[in-house]
Amino acid sequence: MNRRLKKQIIYAIIILSLMTILVVGLWFIFRPAPSCFDNKKNGQEEGIDCGGPCLPCEIVNLNLRVEKPRTIIYPDNTLDIITIIKNPSDKYGLRKFNYKFILKGDNNIKAELSGESFIMPLQTKYLTAVNIKKPDFNIISADIEINFDKKDWLIIDQNETKIEMLNYEIKDNKLLAEIINNDTIPYNDLEINFLVYDILGNIIGVLKTKIDYLEPLERRNISLTLPPISQEINKIDILSYYNFFYQNEN
Repeated sequence: MNRRLKKQIIYAIIILSLMTILVVGLWFIFRPAPSCFDNKKNGQEEGIDCGGPCLPCEIVNLNLRVEKPRTIIYPDNTLDIITIIKNPSDKYGLRKFNYKFILKGDNNIKAELSGESFIMPLQTKYLTAVNIKKPDFNIISADIEINFDKKDWLIIDQNETKIEMLNYEIKDNKLLAEIINNDTIPYNDLEINFLVYDILGNIIGVLKTKIDYLEPLERRNISLTLPPISQEINKIDILSYYNFFYQNEN
């Protein structure tokens, strides 16, 4: 091998080495940073896309338990929709979630009703839509879709309201009920649901209202028109929901 050829080989090796160093250096500079959304456990993550700089793993893996909705159809062609939602976490509440009730008929025809709600730690919540005009088709089934941002799971140490129904009576097709706020805090925008049961313990009607403001120990009389229930009413229970996140923010 002559001297010229040796120099060419040496120069080629040097150039290839420099190019390799440059490529590797550029890769380190511009390589994708660890992401909380790449379905990999990388960086300082404690699990796949969770822990460390990402959301806590207990939040990422947390979900609501949702039962299939049921409908109550009345003779006047109105209906109520009810589903039960359970939050399995004893620490986190969901500040906000969006839901969509989907009523399905033949030939993929459907009607939808959307809304927004919240849920507290360990809460079992009856999500209701009442006095809805029945769609112009035969309802075969009802489903629900729920969507939320994982960032809306927040730690909160409150879960249940302290609303009690002192008494009630049914008169002239109206529910007349007296309630009391047994809590030490006032409630803003308090949601009240009354579940109507038959003698077999089946829910045969739902009434729903909101109270703008209720002081501690304040009593309030509520009058609501009953839906056209054909069965005999055996008892009425009260369910109340208050957004404690709102209280904490204010």
